[in-house]
Formats: sequence, C-alpha cells, structure tokens
Amino acid sequence: MHKVLVAYASDQGQTERIALRLVELLKREQLDVLLQDLDRASPSASRVAGMDGIILAASIHLGQHQTSAVNFAKAHHDNLKDKPSAFLSVSLGAGSEVEQDQEQARQQIDEFLGDCLWHPDIAVPLAGAVRYSSMSPPGRFGL
Repeated sequence: MHKVLVAYASDQGQTERIALRLVELLKREQLDVLLQDLDRASPSASRVAGMDGIILAASIHLGQHQTSAVNFAKAHHDNLKDKPSAFLSVSLGAGSEVEQDQEQARQQIDEFLGDCLWHPDIAVPLAGAVRYSSMSPPGRFGL
C-alpha cells in the first residue's frame, strides 16, 4: 500500500478542513495516509523519507504562508524533490472574482516555492475562508 503524508499549517481551521477532506479521499483510494499538523510538530526526516508521496497545505495570512510550512519544506527539501509531491496554498485571493487577487495568490505560491527551492508536481491555489466568530475583536478589523 502506498504511503502519503498530508502535512498542513492552518491558522483559522480552513486549511485543516481541506487537509482532513483530502485524507478522507485518499483513504477511499486505498492509500495509507499520515496526517500531520505542522503547528504541533514536524515529522522526522525518517518518517518523511518513508513516504511514497507528500502533500503540503498551507494558508496565507498577512501576505505569507506559515513559518511552520516554510520550515517543513526547507527541512525536507531532498524528500520533496525526489518524491511525487503537491502544494496546496489556501487564501482569500484564490477564491476572489478579482483577477488581481487571483494573480497575487499565484505569485505568493511562486514566492513560497522559490524560497524553499521546491518544484512540486502540482501547486494549486485554493479558496480560503474567514471565520470572524473565531477571531479576536482587533483581528476582525484587520489589526
């Protein structure tokens, strides 16, 4: 059975929901899937090396992907380049109807991948969501 790592970094939970759904779909395909929240811990090099494929999902806040996702991609660069891999970038801009916002989402993916020197087989912008009910009062106003 093929082993796939789904690693994610999520600030408000949207990326986590996407990762959980992805795990569900991969398991339906009879894949052995490991889900890893990078904000809690990063998998060991040996664990990542034992995977047949790697999917990294991260959201954009204040113009950047989470540090934990950047650190993961840099730490596991060799495994990412040698295995089938995908990057899912979750942002509000990706779901926008404004072409400039969509272009910015694509540029942020390019910047992330360039910083990490990673060329995944697939890099996809996905629409994010804002859960105002989970934000602090200053956060609701962009502070």
